[in-house]
Amino acid sequence: MSKPIVAVIGATGSQGGSVLEALVASGKYSVRAATRNTSSDRAKKIAAQPNVEVVQADIAKKEDLERLFNGADYVFGFTNFFDPAIYPKNIPEEERQGKQMIDVAKASGVKYFVWSSLPDATKISKGKHNRVFHFDGKAHVAEYALHSGLPCAIIEPGVFMENYLSWPPHKQDDTRVLSLPLTPPDTKREYISIASDFGRAVVAMMDNPQKWKGRTVRMSSDLLSQNDVAAILQKVTGKPYKYVEAPAEYANEELGAMYKYFNDHGVYGRKPDEAVPFPEAKELGIKLTSFEEWVKKMSPSFSKP
Repeated sequence: MSKPIVAVIGATGSQGGSVLEALVASGKYSVRAATRNTSSDRAKKIAAQPNVEVVQADIAKKEDLERLFNGADYVFGFTNFFDPAIYPKNIPEEERQGKQMIDVAKASGVKYFVWSSLPDATKISKGKHNRVFHFDGKAHVAEYALHSGLPCAIIEPGVFMENYLSWPPHKQDDTRVLSLPLTPPDTKREYISIASDFGRAVVAMMDNPQKWKGRTVRMSSDLLSQNDVAAILQKVTGKPYKYVEAPAEYANEELGAMYKYFNDHGVYGRKPDEAVPFPEAKELGIKLTSFEEWVKKMSPSFSKP
């Protein structure tokens, strides 16, 4: 019996790459990996894996999606708001691309679609935070997908733990200082390791479409403030860490709007009595990675002099 074919959008990126690796590791699926540049080193490495076909596709183009989805059983889809074609010059393009993805998948006979989304910041904040466009655009696509007639499920990742690899601390005497703009030290937000957990979560949702169809998974494994982050880094590495809020002007307009939303609502508008991980994430039945476990795994990156 042939394996189900899964088309993976953005297979060379962090989200799509995590999904691709988890699909390959499961051994249950054939993967059709979409990328704009099939000759890149990353694309060549992907193509060398078993049961993987690399396909050139620009997700902005309907004809490329039609070719990508033709004969596919499942799709993992998402859009990159920070693509120069979208941000900052053409913000509505993200929503257009996402809805087009849903339409083409349905017309192509795709049996099940997992959409990587984010919460509707405007709705959660009752209109106060109405300029977190990369949240709201994805949320609008999720709503469209759920009412499209296409069998689908929604996954909403928290803040990526991996972001700390690209937000290196600066040194102040012997102390490593973490800084983020518009982020008070005790404000908590939800986190996920994209590399460790995200792809496995998507595969768990694909393994049981009937269970997850029509549902939304808030995919986070830990709830932390920046003081918590600094304390964990210090505990694991043995190096002194502290957190100091950076000036507001260090954030661009989009990220500044997001940080302000986080300060009021976290990622999801979590209720005070809701624990992280959320029940639906636990229900996936996969081992979730805490921030401390992730730091231990990545400790060479944080233990440099």
